[in-house]
Amino acid sequence: LVATIDSAIKAAEQSLQNSHAGMIDLFALTEQTPETVMDYLPAKKWSKFDRLQAEKETLGLYLTGHPIEQYQSELMSVISAKIVDLRVGNKLQTIAGFVTQSRILKNKRGQQMAFLTIDDQSARIDVGVFADVYEQYRSLISKDKLLIISGEIDQDDYTDSLRMRVTQIREIDEIRQKSAKEILIDCLQMKDLNTFPSTLAITLKKHASGSCPIVLKVKHNHIVGKVKLGDQWFYQPSESLLNDLRQLCGDDAVEVIYDV
Repeated sequence: LVATIDSAIKAAEQSLQNSHAGMIDLFALTEQTPETVMDYLPAKKWSKFDRLQAEKETLGLYLTGHPIEQYQSELMSVISAKIVDLRVGNKLQTIAGFVTQSRILKNKRGQQMAFLTIDDQSARIDVGVFADVYEQYRSLISKDKLLIISGEIDQDDYTDSLRMRVTQIREIDEIRQKSAKEILIDCLQMKDLNTFPSTLAITLKKHASGSCPIVLKVKHNHIVGKVKLGDQWFYQPSESLLNDLRQLCGDDAVEVIYDV
């Protein structure tokens, strides 16, 4: 439907222009003028993440879920707490969430700094990225982006809420490159496995090789086990690769496994 919207709008505009210009066709001489019928354009099924982003762009909020849901299993081995569970203290704490608001300001020296609002579905928190840290991580900061943020938590007396002074910002791809043990594909959730080997090979060859193995969870004679593909099937666990695998196998069938 969404893929066909542009064509449908153009067809409606052309029909309106023809009507205003007094144009007729052969069908206009008959008693009934047939309605214009358009076929839907072929399009890939949206991923859960794409659907949520479209909801946010259209409605200003996530309606059917939260984009952090597909990262939850990964993030639990990276963060020290969810935002709702944070407490004041001098100990460095690590959270992960999406940037919902971003304000870039200048301090008295004319140096840029940022104040961000981070949302991890459990709660939101305002974080301050001051000049020295902002200069180091400014290229990573953008709205609606998932960030892993470390810093110290204190109390904002003005708003009576917690806030974080940021010391480090990382992207999920950086975490994966350093700590991912394997990419696990759960074949038990897939209905048609006949063409899966060939389509998997085509999908993988589009991406850069790396050091992370591809592991398949399979079932044979009522026995469930894991099969690690050969060394030639080691890849970088990038977001683009995982998105393609989720498109092929299903959102819930692909998981990045970390060393505990």
